Amino acid sequence: ERDQEQVAAREIELRRREQEARQVVEQKRLALEERERQLQDLDKESEQEHQQVLKLQADALKRREHELQNLEYVGKREREQLAERERALRLREEWLEAQHQATERQRRDLEQRERDQEQEPERQRRDLEQQERDQEQEFLADEQAYSPSPARPETPSPLR
Repeated sequence: ERDQEQVAAREIELRRREQEARQVVEQKRLALEERERQLQDLDKESEQEHQQVLKLQADALKRREHELQNLEYVGKREREQLAERERALRLREEWLEAQHQATERQRRDLEQRERDQEQEPERQRRDLEQQERDQEQEFLADEQAYSPSPARPETPSPLR
């Protein structure tokens, strides 16, 4: 009987130890499942953070691209404005040069008119002198034509 009691006690002890071992295994299994769940949660959080970082990077890239497009547009517009201003300046320079040339022509014409006007009295005096000489020549020619020549006998004029 004592052997049976010892065997029964050992069986009870063995069952108790098995039960304790099962409880330890179950606790470890539960702890492991909890750790796996925590790791999965960390993985999810990490993936969400990674997605957020990617989204922030994509948004930043889009902003930079938009800024670049704006800068390109502004640069293009400024180049066009600069080209327009340069064209306007060239036209203005051409207009000013034409005005300068016209002013120079007018100045030369005015100076020529002034010289002509200064010389006009002298020209008029020469013209008058020439007219007087011409009239004198005509008078002498008429006088010669109507005066008796020594070789011609004087013929009575019908008016006498």
